[in-house]
Amino acid sequence: MPTFRADWILPICDTPIRDGWVTVTGGEIAGVGADATSDAHDLGRAVILPALVNAHTHLELSYLQGRVAPGTSFVPWIRSLMALRRTYPDASAPEILAAARAAIAAARAAGTGLI
Repeated sequence: MPTFRADWILPICDTPIRDGWVTVTGGEIAGVGADATSDAHDLGRAVILPALVNAHTHLELSYLQGRVAPGTSFVPWIRSLMALRRTYPDASAPEILAAARAAIAAARAAGTGLI
């Protein structure tokens, strides 16, 4: 059962804990506390918080990253995006799937736990 100590623990369902710890068992949180524990892995100046949620994403458009110029208004921008999208009619093309998988990996690396 590893225990991790950080400057802050943000349990979401309770008030923030200064100089706290979190114990993990089987990939799940088994305990949270504020009292000192000598066997904790000290993460130092860090915050432990639940995984982030991305409530709106378009992983299927990941292959277009960097290919659509920024727009000053929505309608011209979305028209250029949709025109470029139509040049790739096969949604299961390897480059589209690879880009979506890379976007998922990047989201996980940034702390996203749910899309």
